[in-house]
Amino acid sequence: MEFGVSGLLYESNLLMFDRKTESLWSQIEGRSVVGKYSGTELKIVDSQLITFGELQKINRDTKVLSTETGENRDYKFYPYGDYETNNDSLCNN
Repeated sequence: MEFGVSGLLYESNLLMFDRKTESLWSQIEGRSVVGKYSGTELKIVDSQLITFGELQKINRDTKVLSTETGENRDYKFYPYGDYETNNDSLCNN
């Protein structure tokens, strides 16, 4: 499956969509919450969190992403308004 970012949140976590059916998937839960695949879980893929220095030791050709993309976009802009400071945005489960 190929996923995109929906721009929506579900229980304060990112919702992805699959490009084939546009089902919505919870990034944190790894399962579809809306659409054709609702309830379907993704297979967990093992991963590791390492420092950039450790990665460079493994692969000298490692590259870093940059905000210097040549596009006219403000990467410092926070698109969610007062979401982090407004208590009305919190789930009380």
